[in-house]
Amino acid sequence: FMIVPIGGRLTIFFTAILLLLPCIMGAAELAKPDASLTTLIVAAMFSGVGGGAFASSMNNISFFFPQAKQGLGLGLNAGIGNLGVSLSQVFLPVVMTYAAFGDYPIIGTGRTYNGLIFWVPWLLFCIVGAWFWLSDMPQHGNSPFAMRCWYFCSMEGMAYIASGLAVAVFFGSKGDANLSSGGGAIARVFILVLVAAFAMHVLMWFGAPSAVKEKLVVQAAIFKNKHTYIMTWLYIMCFGSFIGFAGAFPKLIFDLFGYLPNGDINPNAPSPTSYAFLGPLVGSLARPVGGWLSDKFGGALVTQIDIAVMIAATVGVAVISMTVEGSETPEEHFPLFLFFFLVLFLTTGVANGSTFKQIAKIFHELNEPTLIGPVLGWSSAIASFGAYVIPAVLGLAILNGSFATNMFGFVGYYCVCFVVNGWFYARPGAEVKC
Repeated sequence: FMIVPIGGRLTIFFTAILLLLPCIMGAAELAKPDASLTTLIVAAMFSGVGGGAFASSMNNISFFFPQAKQGLGLGLNAGIGNLGVSLSQVFLPVVMTYAAFGDYPIIGTGRTYNGLIFWVPWLLFCIVGAWFWLSDMPQHGNSPFAMRCWYFCSMEGMAYIASGLAVAVFFGSKGDANLSSGGGAIARVFILVLVAAFAMHVLMWFGAPSAVKEKLVVQAAIFKNKHTYIMTWLYIMCFGSFIGFAGAFPKLIFDLFGYLPNGDINPNAPSPTSYAFLGPLVGSLARPVGGWLSDKFGGALVTQIDIAVMIAATVGVAVISMTVEGSETPEEHFPLFLFFFLVLFLTTGVANGSTFKQIAKIFHELNEPTLIGPVLGWSSAIASFGAYVIPAVLGLAILNGSFATNMFGFVGYYCVCFVVNGWFYARPGAEVKC
């Protein structure tokens, strides 16, 4: 929601600056032999501004492309951005093994802090690039520079407060027996998400400066339109799945194939660092393809076909994982597991592009083009919670020996998405053809 009152250039400039904080804070702590988990969790909380940066960039860029090319434009912006996940999984394990940024002490078995220092020069480049090369739409950020700085600080401060409340609930509920295992542990995951999201919306609505509030009131029209919620539900399916599986994939490979039934380490296990980057890479590269196909054939059709393939791939992952359980040679099943998971990543990428094209088309058809950006930003922000929810849920599933069951749960969710997209957008006579 910052793009309209503040402007995309200043929003992206400031978010890039703020992302330096968790990098420096986390690197400094990891350089200590007795690093504090609490400090690292707080640093991780501050890194959440990256999700906001992604949401605001999608909102911002939507205004620069004509409706006929928004699928490709949005797909390129998000796809190139999502490549950061894959690049992290390729390069960070490498830079942690040697003195890439100076001969600092080795902590444990490597230089883990290098993984955070790695992003500092990239962020400095983005800060300079945002300041000198980005532009604002004429109708965005018309207030004086000092006022826009204040607007950004006040709204971002509210986001930190909301995140801090969620972190406080995380620590406060840590020892609760009802929230420590089984369904209670999964419920705790969603409680934290609800606390953060609800607190942010309340703080923003009641605490925003009056000039910003005027812009928020206009953008709040998205909450009165049912298609905002329908498309957010569908976007969680693709981007929430993509970012969640990307974070969980390395650990899944290790947990499913790294141990034998008796608990011993599997000497023939596949290396997570050799394969984990492939999933995010495939998904990121597929995103602009999904947008381009949607420009040609319509987002709803592309999404409908894509969900069908997604369901099949998820069933494949679940079935293979059932085969792996109890196997004395789990590595023999890894090629099929990798194949189905890469197809799953491919479908999340294609649907990332096609659903954003749908959003642009839907609100254009409803004669509400000014709401396209806010809906894109809000839906992507909500879907970003998948980065926390999916790894947490899958981690609990593996711990409880119910990974396959959870994957079949995702199958059920994807089936609901198939029906929802088909009914509202893809079928003949649908309410909105997109």
